[in-house]
Amino acid sequence: MLPLFAPLHRILQWVCLAACLLLTAACHCSPPAGPDGPAVLFPATAGQTQGYIDRSGRMVIRPWFTYATPFSERLALVMVKNRWFYIDERGKSALEPRGDNLGPFQQGRATIETGGRSPYVNGRWGFIDPRGRPVIPPRFARARDFFEGRAAVNEGGQWAAKTLMGGRWGFVDRDGRLAVKPAYDEVGDFSGGLAAVCVAGRWGYIDLQGRLAVAPRFAAAGEFSGGLAPVLQPEEAGGRWTFVDRNGRPVVKSGFEWAHPFREGLARVRSGQLWGFVDKTGAWVVDPIYPAADDFAEGLAAVRPAPEGPDSTDVPPEAAPWGYIDRSGGRVIPPGFDSAGPFRDGLAPVQAGDRDGYIDRSGRWVWPPPPRRGTGAAPDD
Repeated sequence: MLPLFAPLHRILQWVCLAACLLLTAACHCSPPAGPDGPAVLFPATAGQTQGYIDRSGRMVIRPWFTYATPFSERLALVMVKNRWFYIDERGKSALEPRGDNLGPFQQGRATIETGGRSPYVNGRWGFIDPRGRPVIPPRFARARDFFEGRAAVNEGGQWAAKTLMGGRWGFVDRDGRLAVKPAYDEVGDFSGGLAAVCVAGRWGYIDLQGRLAVAPRFAAAGEFSGGLAPVLQPEEAGGRWTFVDRNGRPVVKSGFEWAHPFREGLARVRSGQLWGFVDKTGAWVVDPIYPAADDFAEGLAAVRPAPEGPDSTDVPPEAAPWGYIDRSGGRVIPPGFDSAGPFRDGLAPVQAGDRDGYIDRSGRWVWPPPPRRGTGAAPDD
């Protein structure tokens, strides 16, 4: 789980699955089109390489990539022999921009860095369009993805020990114009028309035109969702997390040790050392009984219950398996995973022992495919 503190760096987010698993016998070169367009595809590991499966677990783009990322705006960033490029939904090479580091497409733009061997050296960042054209030339110390027509950029910062030091953050529009002049120590991304900004260690919010909407007075601030945002009150005001409206007014009386933005109407919060979920009034919908939990996605949330049974005292909470609950707190998929990610388009990435892949909403493994009956081995082993 990522900490809530802004800025919320949205970079390549999907966990690339790593397991020695082999490919199913049938492999297709392009995904079948459905009534709403091409099928949703998921990066999946097969042996030492990666390809893409559809929701049924069928490999539709052959696994010849060293590294594969999720599709975004019908393009996916992949790597073969240290060479990064974009592919389309047929698995064909669509774009190979000249740059040292690339990002996924978001709102018709993708970040590109030139002059840096890794994201942690002092290269210059800009943006390309889906044709690979440099619509915003690399001139920033750092640039993040677009949200609501704005992308956070840093001017003047320097990298040291994999940390961007100094400089000032602002926002550009899709044409590269400075929509908000770089004037902030740190910033979050826009959500609900507002972005968190930090001045001299205190966080507030600005609107899309850069006008101050909530004066900087919080110790930390998260993104708005459903009209509310989690904020950390400074020590002199209690030092606890709460939720505020778009004017910065607290709307939840009780405070929490930690709070995350609302997702699907519920917010993940911590009371003491345990996590649960509250509604927009701050009332508990799922009691705080979990040592670890993730946000709701497609009606389900991954949770790690406390160890149970006669040997539970010998199992540390961080070693207990993950499962999934619904919005009422009911157990939908029993705990049985060493790690569990959020559902997206009907599948969730999970890992159990040496098996990494995807499950559906019933908890059935979709990838990797089950071993051949009577062999105990994956297909084509």
